[in-house]
Amino acid sequence: ECKRLGAYCAGVGVVGGLGTLLGSLDMYGLGALATPAEAGIYKAALMFALMPELVGTCLSQVFAPHVAIYARDGVFYRMFIRVQTALVAVALGMLALALAAGPILSSLLPQKYAAAIPVIFLLLPAGLAGFMLYPLVVNFLAFYSLKSVLIVDLVLAPFIAAGYWYAARHEGAAGVAVVTS
Repeated sequence: ECKRLGAYCAGVGVVGGLGTLLGSLDMYGLGALATPAEAGIYKAALMFALMPELVGTCLSQVFAPHVAIYARDGVFYRMFIRVQTALVAVALGMLALALAAGPILSSLLPQKYAAAIPVIFLLLPAGLAGFMLYPLVVNFLAFYSLKSVLIVDLVLAPFIAAGYWYAARHEGAAGVAVVTS
């Protein structure tokens, strides 16, 4: 039992480490290949656009204990459909609110952040996807198909790296935002 637990924890460590590396390539690319201004624009936009993902991450802590129990009891799918439908509806509401608040945002932020506003909207799909995926999908995969997460990350890693390299070098913050989303 301890060997199985150790193997699982090692797998989580590898997946988590690779995910952290892939999740940081955007800033590494901008820092190395773009101007400090582009990196600042991107980072400012990222803080706004990923707020929904932060909420999804918090919700994942609420749902994590239930995923394994519901899956074991054969009722996960029903719960998944209900919760996922609600998450999609809330994400669409967040999107509508963000689009409506766009013009207001420019008056709320200092002028030096004006260049970040279009980048926020390019990054918003990534934030909304995180909101919708973290609570149940990521938890389920972590419990039942960790290898799938690792395989997807390994297959996508070279494409993500190449996309960030090109975007940071030629398109700046907006290009990196498109790769991220």
